[in-house]
Amino acid sequence: MVPVACPSFEVQIAATLRSDQGGLLAANYNVPSATAQSQGPQPLGRPLSNNAPFATVNLITPGTMRGDRVSELNLKVAKILRVGRTRTSVGVELFNALNSNAVLTYSQGFSPVVQSGPGAWLQPLSILTPRFVKLSAQVDF
Repeated sequence: MVPVACPSFEVQIAATLRSDQGGLLAANYNVPSATAQSQGPQPLGRPLSNNAPFATVNLITPGTMRGDRVSELNLKVAKILRVGRTRTSVGVELFNALNSNAVLTYSQGFSPVVQSGPGAWLQPLSILTPRFVKLSAQVDF
């Protein structure tokens, strides 16, 4: 019998799972100086300091509301090829494999005026980058 060399399968496989709780939410309302001075449950009875046109008030207790959970799965597969003293890695990476569209940042401004459509409060400002593929090659010599 003649011994037969079995080729080795040099493959790199990697996966990254990211799951973060959503960012803190706020409902920031700009109270006009005139309202703060003379109206409301606790009127100031004077103009705002530095003649500010408004005072920003968060209508939600800080730390009580959060946005959507952000979950992302990244995958990588690479084949290693050896020729002489040269090592080459050829691979493909898939980012956001589950194609999640979680909201990363929201509009935090609140306005009590009802308009013909949905208000600007909690409108998405940025979402998770959609699924995309990256092809790569690395040569070590």
